[in-house]
Amino acid sequence: MHLSKRTISIVLIEKHTLFRQSIRKILELDAAFNVIAEGETRQDALQLVKKYRPNIILLDINSIKTNELIDIKTIKRIAPETKIVILSSQDDDNHMIVALKMGATGYVLKEMNSETFITAIKAVQLGRYWFHPHVTHLLIKEYYYLIRETFSTPINDDQKPIKPLDLFTTREYDVLKLLARGYSNKVIAEKLAITSYTVSSHVRNILKKSRANDRTHAVVKAIENGWVTIERKTESTGSD
Repeated sequence: MHLSKRTISIVLIEKHTLFRQSIRKILELDAAFNVIAEGETRQDALQLVKKYRPNIILLDINSIKTNELIDIKTIKRIAPETKIVILSSQDDDNHMIVALKMGATGYVLKEMNSETFITAIKAVQLGRYWFHPHVTHLLIKEYYYLIRETFSTPINDDQKPIKPLDLFTTREYDVLKLLARGYSNKVIAEKLAITSYTVSSHVRNILKKSRANDRTHAVVKAIENGWVTIERKTESTGSD
């Protein structure tokens, strides 16, 4: 789907004026975006969404308190078609999970580069979910715990569980474990001393062998089968 000129209307909520102006300039460098209004507070967010019904609202999570994240749900009620993208300065577990449950479809970190930021906003407009790689592992972890809670009794299966190395090559398994930690192809390539092209090839094989739709689905399946575990990482994941 092609995004034609100035088709994406945006309301921008960011409490820091300088940063808000910077975001606006970045967005307006791309012909697809039209920043129709700005604000600083949760009250601004509610009023501007009600007035303009934008395609997207970029909402600085630091402009609202954790117990006010219910406003995200209010925004969805006021303007069901408006997509909510959270702006954050940190990969906060509670904020991210609550925001997702309330209806956010994107979560971007302020440390990301402008090119990735633009890609994220366009992906959300096209109906996709987009979350910064730094928080992807948190989503997988939350999903894993949800699955365990929902299916507390193991599903009966007469077959012996498949071991990871029965399905994947050693190198594919290495890549899968790094995918589970939220790393990008570029970082995986650096860690394994191989090319990004080779990593992409391994990822394709992993998806095919695990019958997964995408990287996240492959990791979820790996967790469900006990092939990998989720660990909190302290270093940069990079971006593809």
